[in-house]
Amino acid sequence: MAGRYNGYHSIHREEIEGYLRFEVFWQNAGWFWRPLFQLDGEAVGPFTTSSQAYQSAVTAYESVARPRRAG
Repeated sequence: MAGRYNGYHSIHREEIEGYLRFEVFWQNAGWFWRPLFQLDGEAVGPFTTSSQAYQSAVTAYESVARPRRAG
């Protein structure tokens, strides 16, 4: 399992408020990810590798990231 990104992730990003929280997991046909605040939501995938699923989650979060308030 070395090098795989399966499991829960919490990543701090300076440019957004809070942390990115998501899960990467294997399900039937490939690797998927889903945000932890929406466990009953649809998973995103499948991806060939857990690394691809992880990067997709980070990219998705960063595309909707809000700038931190100056203050």
